[in-house]
Amino acid sequence: MTPVTNNFTTYELTPDEDKASKDFTPCQLAMLQNLLVEVMQNKVSLVVDASDMSSYIQQEAEMQVQISILQHLISQVPSNQEAEI
Repeated sequence: MTPVTNNFTTYELTPDEDKASKDFTPCQLAMLQNLLVEVMQNKVSLVVDASDMSSYIQQEAEMQVQISILQHLISQVPSNQEAEI
């Protein structure tokens, strides 16, 4: 793993390191799935308050970003590993 100098902290990973970074344990994968479902349930349960639409829009957008990140992480797991949970 080699640090890359730029405005953010990034790392150049070897192919083996990249593969290892996606090898979640069954417990970690289950936790990611549970977090995904929790955020989805919270999003569905959001109540629209006509007097404070900006708050609703902000909460909904935040939850959508969380959902997208969790879905992305889960999608990186090899399909044979997903079957283990």
